[in-house]
Amino acid sequence: MSAVTRYWRDTALSRRCLWTYFNWSGANPEEKITQEGFDPDVEQMQHAMSLLIPEVRRWASVKIHVDRDPLELALELCDMAAPLLHTLSIRCSESDGVEDKFILFNDQTPALRYLRLVGVPIVWTGPLLHNLTTLHLADFEDGFGPSVEELISIITASPRLERLALDNAGISVHAAGDFNPKVIHMPHLQHVHMTRLDRDVYVWFARYMKGERVHTYIGSEFEETVAEIDVSTTCPFPNLKKLVAIHAQINTPIVREILKLCKTLTDIHFYYCSVPDDVLEELVWGPGKRRCPKLVHLKLQRCNGFSVELLKKIVLSRQANSDHSAALPLMRPPTVLKKTEVMGTSLSVSAEDLKWFGAHGVTWVDQAAMQEDTRFKEWIR
Repeated sequence: MSAVTRYWRDTALSRRCLWTYFNWSGANPEEKITQEGFDPDVEQMQHAMSLLIPEVRRWASVKIHVDRDPLELALELCDMAAPLLHTLSIRCSESDGVEDKFILFNDQTPALRYLRLVGVPIVWTGPLLHNLTTLHLADFEDGFGPSVEELISIITASPRLERLALDNAGISVHAAGDFNPKVIHMPHLQHVHMTRLDRDVYVWFARYMKGERVHTYIGSEFEETVAEIDVSTTCPFPNLKKLVAIHAQINTPIVREILKLCKTLTDIHFYYCSVPDDVLEELVWGPGKRRCPKLVHLKLQRCNGFSVELLKKIVLSRQANSDHSAALPLMRPPTVLKKTEVMGTSLSVSAEDLKWFGAHGVTWVDQAAMQEDTRFKEWIR
């Protein structure tokens, strides 16, 4: 705007849309250093905020991914009400994160619905955390994330919460045994992501959270979670469709209990897991083995421990014309397994096996041909 007349400059600056949406993270936050975008030092941030803060009442969507010092300066200056702000995503690009807890926008953000904080702790008891539909907390040092009690308060203050993601969220559990929470029903919750958390957080979640509409669960500590669920009672997520295991310890009893609990699963994805044959054997359809009748998509990415023959066995047992269907005509056949993907495994496979997989709709991409796991990064960040 420096190369136009004063009239056009004033006209542009007066437009609300100029101050409504801004993103300081470059084209790709995962590669911020090499991408074009606003990556300021402290002095540049001071100048930028001097222009933006007077228009804070117009802000609608703010996404900031910068280094710690300029980020702390920006957060200190965000101390006025932002009545139109509906999306707020803040991430510290340095691994040690921000060291102070902030009160953002004087806790006056009545329109805020999407909140994502990565390495940026705030005071966890304010109305900023009320009435959210998406909450994503990640990469907090111990003591900087919310306590279990504070997390309960946040969730109950957002009854229309649809997406909850907690990854290495630094949730403190030192007082977890000193209170007796009631079961929390989340009628709008649909997507849950829980990775790299303290065991007691999983225990609490398994015991007290109920989400009838949750269709996707991404997790890494299934042993602790499943152990706390009474199979005779209602499953926390009775209508779960998609289960994603990331860096998880997978064993047969755990998988058996999960499949017993989650009868509606259509998609099972394993990422960076050791998945032995006795675990995958639970997915073979046949007499006495009728788990996951609706399974249509099985994916193993960067996984090892299983055999080619066992994978073939799963695929064959879940075809429309499988031997089990012919031998047991009274047994209702499962939904046909439409998509099977094996990606980035070090398992050796012959040309004949590859031909068989191709003929039966199995996608096989070996380790050497794998591209960077951008979807995996998205999930854990």
